[in-house]
Amino acid sequence: MTMTMNINLSPQLETMVRQKVTSSFYTSASEVVRGALPEIEIQDQMQAIKLKQLQQDISEGLDDEPTLWSAEEIKRAGRQLNEQKNQKLRALWQEGINSGSAGALNMAEIKKEAHRRYEEEHKKP
Repeated sequence: MTMTMNINLSPQLETMVRQKVTSSFYTSASEVVRGALPEIEIQDQMQAIKLKQLQQDISEGLDDEPTLWSAEEIKRAGRQLNEQKNQKLRALWQEGINSGSAGALNMAEIKKEAHRRYEEEHKKP
């Protein structure tokens, strides 16, 4: 059974719906909405799962015995972490030195490639 509804959209959403229909992937605004609703349902279910996990984690955390750390222990742990990161950075730096000269560098090409990779990693499906 189909139901007729009138929906008020912001100008941005209206433009988006029109673009989807114009793209020829959807034949009508109704089709765009029907396509979007299952995605919204999936997002709602995922959010409910995350919320349930968060509530469980909070409950478990509240049930745990508190761990009391002194300021010195916190500093020592931070210094250890920092030293581990520094060692890794030194190793990577030495690896770069050992790999030899990169030759002449074309910064314009390097930037272009970096932008291409960034766009590829951040493009929306």
